[in-house]
Amino acid sequence: MKHHFKTKFVSAALILSTALVFGGCGSKKAYMTYDIDATRTTFEPGDSYMEITGNSAVSSEGISLMTKDLTVIKGDEKSRLKGNPEFNAKAVFVADNDNNEALYVKHCFKRLYPASLTKLMTALVTYKNMENLEENFIVTKDCLDLPDPYAKKMGLQVGDSVKIHDLLRAALIPSYNDAAKVLAIAVAGSEKEFVKMMNDEAKELGATRTHFTNCHGLHDKNHYTTLYDLYLIEHELMKNSDFVKTVNTPSVDIKYKNTYGTEKVFTLKSTNGFLTGATSIPEGITVVGGKTGTTDEAGACMLLYIKDSAGKGYYAGVLGATDHLNLYAALTSIFNAIGK
Repeated sequence: MKHHFKTKFVSAALILSTALVFGGCGSKKAYMTYDIDATRTTFEPGDSYMEITGNSAVSSEGISLMTKDLTVIKGDEKSRLKGNPEFNAKAVFVADNDNNEALYVKHCFKRLYPASLTKLMTALVTYKNMENLEENFIVTKDCLDLPDPYAKKMGLQVGDSVKIHDLLRAALIPSYNDAAKVLAIAVAGSEKEFVKMMNDEAKELGATRTHFTNCHGLHDKNHYTTLYDLYLIEHELMKNSDFVKTVNTPSVDIKYKNTYGTEKVFTLKSTNGFLTGATSIPEGITVVGGKTGTTDEAGACMLLYIKDSAGKGYYAGVLGATDHLNLYAALTSIFNAIGK
């Protein structure tokens, strides 16, 4: 159930694209759309809200009210991470979720390729549009048509009968691209229609520097987002207890039936090395979960929700690390700065 209470403002350059109200079922939402100058990604501390948005109709009090449960990036943030670490990545974002404070900001509004972090939106659209996650869906030929024949796949075949819930887990835990494509067709009847739903949902969330062209994140030059937009998407997903449980799962076995009715058991292993134990986690940090993604064009990417020893929550995201070694090194540096 949704109530659509939308207030749109079109502006020439809006860094505060976060003028939103987020909530559960029955809550009101307001959001802004914008036409941002892609060459300008930061603003001077002296810029007024009027100068940034080009609109005098919204007061600073209104912005504060609408963003009360989000971390807002104003453009003049300085690193609040202990030790002031540096990162070999295209974009980095660290936010104190309890206090809605940005602790580190680097190119969070820069358009970048999301790789399999795309599947965060695939999951969100599925959760919002499939009432019965235990429903079975029979795989059809068009479900298996992927642009890259070497893409990571679960190996589903035409006629396989798989639960929606297990497809979600297959898309989120080991990041199987065929599972994401099957979800799209199960939800919308075609990937084209599903992608439209993805882009509509992005606008609903205020993720207005995002444009999806597929449901899995395999490279397409017109498929892009920003680290901040991905934060908005994951922030919404973290309200869903099944999502939280799923992305906190190191490994799980699922069962499904092939076209002949034979039951198959398949093990889903997380791509998150912090969960599997492949990469150690500094003392005092708990990795709740998140999503990984890697393509040649996107680099190594991850967006996590973590907690410190006191139970405080944080978002930590890295896009465009040169490789997985640098990705995990960057996140470990963030963990150390938070956990000290």
